[in-house]
Amino acid sequence: MIGKGVRAVVLGAACLLPGGCFDEPAETVQGYVEGDFVGLGLPAGGRVVEVAVARGDAVAAGQAVFRLDARAEAAAQAEAAAKRREAEARLRLADVELKRQRALVGTSAAAEAKLDAAIAAQAAAEQAVAVADAALDRAEVALGERIAHAPAAARVEDVLFRAGEVVAAGQPVVRLLPPGNVLVRAYLGARAVALLPKGTRAALTCAACPAGASAEVAFVSGEAAYAPPVLYSRDARDKLTFLVELRPDAATAAALRPGQPVDIRLPRAAK
Repeated sequence: MIGKGVRAVVLGAACLLPGGCFDEPAETVQGYVEGDFVGLGLPAGGRVVEVAVARGDAVAAGQAVFRLDARAEAAAQAEAAAKRREAEARLRLADVELKRQRALVGTSAAAEAKLDAAIAAQAAAEQAVAVADAALDRAEVALGERIAHAPAAARVEDVLFRAGEVVAAGQPVVRLLPPGNVLVRAYLGARAVALLPKGTRAALTCAACPAGASAEVAFVSGEAAYAPPVLYSRDARDKLTFLVELRPDAATAAALRPGQPVDIRLPRAAK
């Protein structure tokens, strides 16, 4: 009977032989989590009156996230609506006058002239309604743009401004991270990159990763670059590395946080 110590030596020697030790653990390389953040702002600046979310919240697509002071826009919308009603009233009067003048046509030259004037007045009234419609549309758009809505389901990563603070046009008030914007980035040597071509799905392991976590290689840089000061690769022999980005599956992306280290399991090389 072979003892445990002798068996271990025999197995270790077998792993040195071609085709030996197939159950050895797959090699892993280290990467880290990155996020393509969405800075949520509004086209026009103003004073923040409400932030409806907090850092770490999950928001649904279309959910109201924050709003700016809209008193001026609301007043402009009310004024435009009043002018629209006034233009409609004038158009109705012009229609009545046109019908009356058409009933009198042919009785005299003066009636013909009044008909022409009524036709012109009715056309002018229609144009005034169109102008008022456009002004009302602009006012309603401006009013609607005082509330920011989440463009997609996302996690609130940061709240940059609070109620009472003033922001400039386009300045982000909240930073969001949709799950589809989470990626795993690694700097790998040529040997590791050869095992991870674009489209390859690789297993991931990390402190927060769910069972069966995986990601698909979405990008491989076409040119090598010098390794960054902090090299996220265990193959330190490579002085030049390639940037590789992987998109994790939805369940994994929901558990990952930017800056978190992740182990990427390399597929076995073909023999």
